[in-house]
Amino acid sequence: MKRLRALWARVPRETVRYAVAGVATTAVNFVIFALLTKLFGVRDRVANIVSISAAIVFAYVVNRRFVFRSGVRGFGGVAAEFGKFVGGRLLSMAVEYWGYIAVFALLRRELLAKASTQVVVFVLNYVISRIFVFERKKGG
Repeated sequence: MKRLRALWARVPRETVRYAVAGVATTAVNFVIFALLTKLFGVRDRVANIVSISAAIVFAYVVNRRFVFRSGVRGFGGVAAEFGKFVGGRLLSMAVEYWGYIAVFALLRRELLAKASTQVVVFVLNYVISRIFVFERKKGG
């Protein structure tokens, strides 16, 4: 138990917040998709676009405020930051798409290909957000 506590103490809190935000973002995506398709009868392709878009906006807000605690202020700064965030997500979506195809071609296992690309996308999104999108608050 002491080893687990020591290991947990070394995990950066930002990483924990990022993982929690990722789970919440996925939940938003699934809930909106389910509501649109099952409750409101929206076609699945339209519901998928709407749910992904809503999840990206949700992810931006949560990552900006709670994960990376961005120091950017003003409409122009926030708009530029949001643009970089969306650009990063579009890049990771392309990596996910082509990565899935490549891994599936090698392994011929759908779930393994999907899971492995999700790990890559999770790390890629974190790196993009940390390095290219969000600025730290002064003193934070």
